[in-house]
Amino acid sequence: MNTLKRITVLTVLLSLPVLLGACTKSAMCDSPKVKAEVIKSMEAGFKRRFTQMGNAEALKRLKIGLENIVQVDLNEKTHQYSCTADMTVTGSTKKKSTPISYTSAMTPGGLHVKVGKF
Repeated sequence: MNTLKRITVLTVLLSLPVLLGACTKSAMCDSPKVKAEVIKSMEAGFKRRFTQMGNAEALKRLKIGLENIVQVDLNEKTHQYSCTADMTVTGSTKKKSTPISYTSAMTPGGLHVKVGKF
């Protein structure tokens, strides 16, 4: 009987990480995938603006990043995070930052990130 208890406990302990990982329905504000999607979205917006101004080459000299990421809210029903961060744009001589907001959620189609206007 003692061996059966040990096997049961061991089985539960080994399966716990798998079960916890399968229950994750959200993408946290500061996860690498969410940060990459936010930056990708910002870069696309900058590319459109710079191209309209006829200065698309200037974008290649800029580095865009996120700092001071904060989770503002988590909608328990939809498993959607509301987040704020400082978007940083670094050029050859200056670094500027501006506050942004975004949401992130895992949907049946995968990660969904929406960045507010910046």
